[in-house]
Amino acid sequence: MGGYLILRITAGLNDALSLLWHNAGYAKAHDRTIIFCLDAYRATDLNSIIDFSKFPVKVLCGEEHIKNILFSKIEPSCFGMDPYKRCDSTVREEQFNIPSIGNMITKFNPEKKYPDNVLLIFQGIGNFGGSLNVFHNIKFQPSFLEKFHRQRSEFDKFVAIHLRATDYPGYNEEQDIDKVDKFVEKHLDIPTYLACDNSKLVEKLCEKHKQLVRPLAYKKIETYYFSMHYSFGSTDPDCVANALIDILMCASADNFLQSRGGFSGLITQLRLNANLVKKLTSIEEPGALQTSDF
Repeated sequence: MGGYLILRITAGLNDALSLLWHNAGYAKAHDRTIIFCLDAYRATDLNSIIDFSKFPVKVLCGEEHIKNILFSKIEPSCFGMDPYKRCDSTVREEQFNIPSIGNMITKFNPEKKYPDNVLLIFQGIGNFGGSLNVFHNIKFQPSFLEKFHRQRSEFDKFVAIHLRATDYPGYNEEQDIDKVDKFVEKHLDIPTYLACDNSKLVEKLCEKHKQLVRPLAYKKIETYYFSMHYSFGSTDPDCVANALIDILMCASADNFLQSRGGFSGLITQLRLNANLVKKLTSIEEPGALQTSDF
């Protein structure tokens, strides 16, 4: 055993998967176990959704695993001896820092090899690409797949739209509405699955276009919120599962309207890997995973 690496991600799902894959390369090279903590989705039991048993490195999901490990030191040193310490501001490098102890960035040095008894922490945000590789190296739990297939069984032939319409800088709603109008005109007689993080926009579009279909898990939210993961991830245990169902539904659709951001980009990558989507969504035991190398 080569020690532990706490990966505490404070970003959304696609960035979290990218950072998992990025740090898994270091963990594999130095025989470390990753403790994967989705800070923005604290209410989620990730083990109930994803099976990491075939992942290239050992992955333990959730902060409860921290109490079971022994260590003599933490890197970076801004954590002192407290692996639960939270940062309180961001810096340009897209990591977090702790101003109260000298603005030290909260990530270990990936160019350095540490003794096994040194606990490593990466806490923050960022995207290095590679989130698709995570899907090549996981399976979904049967209970999650049952939820997905309940949604998928609502359709035979269908198309899908994803709209990131909350936390994107300079967002223009009218541009999105225009894109949806044109997409719908091309698929007038086909149900259109609408994955969107903006409840008010969903209501507006569904009132305008009757073939738009809300996800089964959709909730109409009247109050203002910044984004689904930052506003509800700490209280809604289904937040990650619903996001993954949106990804798989859009990836399975006969046609797809992509939005901005990495989440929508990941869907497009999955759409180019039809066999992977089929394997991921199969209720039957898919057999050995075709893993991606670092």
